[in-house]
Amino acid sequence: MQTFDSSNRPFFTRNQHIIIAAIAFLGITYNAIFAFVYSNVGIISDGHVIMAEMAISFAGLSVILIKGIKENDKLIMMFAVTVGISVILIYIASSLVAVNMIRNFLIVIIFTMLGYRLSKQVYHRLVYTIAIIVLFILIIEITSVEAYVSLFSPARYYEATRGIEIKDFNDTGLFGNALSFEGRFNFGFFNTHRTSSIFLEQVSFANFLSVLAIYTATFWRELSANRKTIYLTLIILGLLTNNSRTSSTVAVICFLLYNLYAFLPSAITLIRRACFITTFSVASIVAMNNDFIYSGDNFEGRLSLGMGRFYDLEALDYLGFGWNKIDSLWDSGFGYLIASSTIFAAVGFIAFIHLYLSSRFRNQLLFSTLLIIYISLNLVIGGNAIYSMKTAPLLWMAFGFLKSEESSDEAVENTNLSSLVLLGVYFAHRKNRLG
Repeated sequence: MQTFDSSNRPFFTRNQHIIIAAIAFLGITYNAIFAFVYSNVGIISDGHVIMAEMAISFAGLSVILIKGIKENDKLIMMFAVTVGISVILIYIASSLVAVNMIRNFLIVIIFTMLGYRLSKQVYHRLVYTIAIIVLFILIIEITSVEAYVSLFSPARYYEATRGIEIKDFNDTGLFGNALSFEGRFNFGFFNTHRTSSIFLEQVSFANFLSVLAIYTATFWRELSANRKTIYLTLIILGLLTNNSRTSSTVAVICFLLYNLYAFLPSAITLIRRACFITTFSVASIVAMNNDFIYSGDNFEGRLSLGMGRFYDLEALDYLGFGWNKIDSLWDSGFGYLIASSTIFAAVGFIAFIHLYLSSRFRNQLLFSTLLIIYISLNLVIGGNAIYSMKTAPLLWMAFGFLKSEESSDEAVENTNLSSLVLLGVYFAHRKNRLG
């Protein structure tokens, strides 16, 4: 059985679509599967984790090569060339193979290309399946920490596979950084620890909630009432128990931009064009006004830490000599991006996320704008989450999937003038009614 695709999209059988979805599913869940095995059997080590991620990436690359590179893969290939150039520069400068950088950008490239080759029905079913599992495990975690720890033993699993020592104060069995501390932001609904669900640690779960919010806002018109209810329940419950400021901000932005598009779509285009440089500039100004001094786990403190380390980079660090500094740049997204990949791959990545999707189509414009906002916010505080195998498959597969939809999607009209006229008529009408 062959599936119908647009002219530039590869023809894949139904089974091949399912294989692509299975690769993404394993990418998102393999840590939870390993943790379950470790908690109940105890045979998992760091080698198993490395081999699993390599196998998932290799499987994805193999599926892509089955049908070969297509016309709409050109921009991805250009980005891949910048990554290759950067690998060479880093090796010349530091005599090291930039394994982390290769791994990070391979995840972006592979899952974008897999998404382009995936059918709409299978992609939506994948998101739904993941959401149901995450919500089910989240409810177990909220209602019984003991049951959750008995399933996954997060602290012991990360000690065995990542070498993260269990602190003396952690007697819960949870991942150490998921424990709340005095003065840490929270909504006041769940004050024991920051939830993690199948992701085992709080940061990845928070980023999953951001990705799900972006997905839900983009495809809201296409979702059934049942799926809307499940996604909104998971997002709200997740945010209230995870207490992530960044993900909460992304969720609010998703709601605002979805509604703004309905009334003034041209504004979304403007936001898309200006968001990245605006976020970078605002973060720089805030950090500069705070003398780039980390003042605590708050808005000013996080920006000062991240942007301060970025501005500490020297000219040669942009050309591959900054690789030896990346261990001090985990909390600096822009700094880590430059030092770990050189200016060439960094610019290639930024150009890729801005140019890959057309701004002429509704879903593409909305998703790419929200993606750029999500990446921009992450980069000002520590942007490694955007490459995480735990959350990246759904994000980047949507990026590729929407590329394949461009030929049939609803075009965005040039509404700059008409939208402003409608806005004026609306407020004039309101004024007359009130007057």
